[in-house]
Amino acid sequence: MIFRSLTLLFLLMVFFSPARGQMRDGRLFDPGVVMTEPAEGAPPELSKMLYVLGQWDVDYREFRADTLFRSGQGLASITLMNRGHAIMERMYCKLCADSLDVNTLSFLGYDHRASVWNLGEANGFTESMSVHSGDFEGDDLVLRNAIRRGGGPVVTTYRKTYRKNGSDFSVDTDVSTDYGQTWKPWIQKRYLRRAPEDSFLMGASKYGVPDSTQPEEARAFDFLIGTYDAPMQFHFLDGRNPAFESTTTAVFAMNGQAILEYGWYDADKRLPDAATSIIRLYNRAMRRWESIYMANRSNGTLFFGGRQEGDEIILSEFESDLDNGPIQRWVFHDIGAEGYHWYGAQSFDRGKTYSKYWIIDMTRKAE
Repeated sequence: MIFRSLTLLFLLMVFFSPARGQMRDGRLFDPGVVMTEPAEGAPPELSKMLYVLGQWDVDYREFRADTLFRSGQGLASITLMNRGHAIMERMYCKLCADSLDVNTLSFLGYDHRASVWNLGEANGFTESMSVHSGDFEGDDLVLRNAIRRGGGPVVTTYRKTYRKNGSDFSVDTDVSTDYGQTWKPWIQKRYLRRAPEDSFLMGASKYGVPDSTQPEEARAFDFLIGTYDAPMQFHFLDGRNPAFESTTTAVFAMNGQAILEYGWYDADKRLPDAATSIIRLYNRAMRRWESIYMANRSNGTLFFGGRQEGDEIILSEFESDLDNGPIQRWVFHDIGAEGYHWYGAQSFDRGKTYSKYWIIDMTRKAE
């Protein structure tokens, strides 16, 4: 594979095994994580969820058919992200019955264009991602997601409710198979505030280390790890071709199971303090990479993914509407130890031809 040549590089970058109990994650480079208040330009609605910020002990319970299925105790760190425009949660939980870990990472933001809250969550236990959306119902934030389990005809709806309880809070996920007429408990999480610690959920090193139990396919994006100069150029349909500098940093996340990528750029005066975050996770069952993207321009959430095809990695939207807008895809190519190239392309003829609209040439920064 084209990525084997990077093995020596990562042995140098990650030259020790994390101590027992130490997180495999890398540093969080987004300056939003140290902010205690939203950015000046953040949606004012974000203030309604600031009560979740902090460090937490988590009582975790899963139910099946109204019966407690398994439980565990966990830790969570909830901070601001994307330069103070949204909220990120990292949670690590040890399941008592299975002696396995539940590692989750989520982005929560208010999309002021669509007037809706968006939540994107990656789950290392299920090796999958999900997206929810919704709004406040009374004092509670209620978000929903609907899927067809196993591709069958039954629509399963999930309802996630954030509820404040004094200085603590809870997140309950209920499930319905009759379009919301009846609900049953699925996952219950109780967050109990703990005294803050500087070293709380501290990573193993600057960029972290991968989870060695993952399959080889889950290492395909390891070339992202590190810090890159990332000059961008756009090609708009109206003929404009703006270009500006940016920086991208990627680290191992979710205890080494996933990759968290953060980008920022200030050169375009129309986009001050622009920031983006992407979480990438390999879904072993589906044999595909899944990604969740959130930018602080609107806090909309994009759920997309794909797989390696030859010497390229090609990602696309999981759902495309051929009657409404182009088909989009994002391609990584010419990947090497010192950098890689990336472009976004769109098709207006049902995939017969594609035109590039976003090009980034990544060059690894010297450490």
